[in-house]
Amino acid sequence: MSDISVKELLHQTTLNQLNNKRTTAYGIDQKIILDIGSLYIKFGLSGEASPRLCLPNRLYKNIEKCPEGVIVEGDLEPLYQLKVSPYDIPEFYQRFKEQVKLIFYRYMMSDYKHKRKVLISENLLLPLSLKTTIASVLFEYMSVPSIIFAPSQLLALTSVGSKTGLVIDCGYLETTVLPISDYRCLLHSMKTMPCAGQDISKNLKELIIKNSSISLEDGRVFPFSKEMEYILTNYVIEDIKASVCFVGQKPDPTEIIINKENNTFSYRSSASEIGYPMEERRLKVNIPGWVRERAAEILFDQERNEASIASLVIDSLQSVPTDLRTSLIENVLLIGGTSMLPGFSLRVSQELKEHLKENGFINLSDKVKIVRSKFPANTASWIGGSILGSLKYEGQEITLEQWNETHKVPDWSNYSILNEEEE
Repeated sequence: MSDISVKELLHQTTLNQLNNKRTTAYGIDQKIILDIGSLYIKFGLSGEASPRLCLPNRLYKNIEKCPEGVIVEGDLEPLYQLKVSPYDIPEFYQRFKEQVKLIFYRYMMSDYKHKRKVLISENLLLPLSLKTTIASVLFEYMSVPSIIFAPSQLLALTSVGSKTGLVIDCGYLETTVLPISDYRCLLHSMKTMPCAGQDISKNLKELIIKNSSISLEDGRVFPFSKEMEYILTNYVIEDIKASVCFVGQKPDPTEIIINKENNTFSYRSSASEIGYPMEERRLKVNIPGWVRERAAEILFDQERNEASIASLVIDSLQSVPTDLRTSLIENVLLIGGTSMLPGFSLRVSQELKEHLKENGFINLSDKVKIVRSKFPANTASWIGGSILGSLKYEGQEITLEQWNETHKVPDWSNYSILNEEEE
């Protein structure tokens, strides 16, 4: 057998393996699991232990002028915001369509003959217009047979094997607290604030511009200036936040240093200054230790945001039945990329115990327990979707036939929307 025929045989064998239908232990065809975040999209097949990739949402520049198969990546840019106008939908549609094309054909290597069902980890606060656009792309562009929507918090709780718990989701756009009892989301007790990873990134960028310095290869050091702001792209800020920032314990009033001349403040900190290399290591951005430690302080500053993570939990607990409070506070689950900051879990536990005592929940303050998951907090919802997709679960499923008739998607605030008769 010649070398050419061997290569052809191996190539054909690989294609056959890719095209074969893969089923779970229950004899169910594997579903495509999508966790559509504002900054990253996580995807893979049900039954898999982790997402195949966390695809960043970038602004691709001059993509129409690039040769076929070549992608010029741009800076990180949120795929959507929580406040959406009708003028934002066309851009969202186009960007999401390009991401779906990459996911299905480049990374998942899907073929036209075997269409898989899609399970989406749903953000309950996602505007209905965006949800409808997502369905439009998947049904009309990818021709998927059906889409199943499942709440991301419920999926995350499933990944740790619990049916009751208090899920604190601190992502990029918002922080949400949702109590779940016996796999039921207590939506009337859901509390949220529009302060999360995006606000930490903005705060971190401002602190770096005002308090950092730049050192060059020849040893020269000069203060960071507004003219150098262009090097702090969204990607760089996210990388700095993930690699060098952490959450310290609640600051003591004596640690706050107020500068009355320019009306600014800083903190005393034992954390060391770190040089972040840039421009192929030709320069370093020297980030003070207190900036690294206190960039995320806005999540816990109730006076600054009119809410904090601890106040959201208190408000949520006050609105649930008394007999559920103990089981909820004993099963606090932290999810979302922001919650992966070192020290975040310890600080949340500290704040919860303190606020519970201040608000008359003394008996509950000693029962606070943060559930430790074996999976990363930013993929917990996807893992839950992978588990659920392996079971005979239909949930809020909409088929291609239903979509062609109604062009409506299930809404958590109105579960009967698909059954409404056209007037």
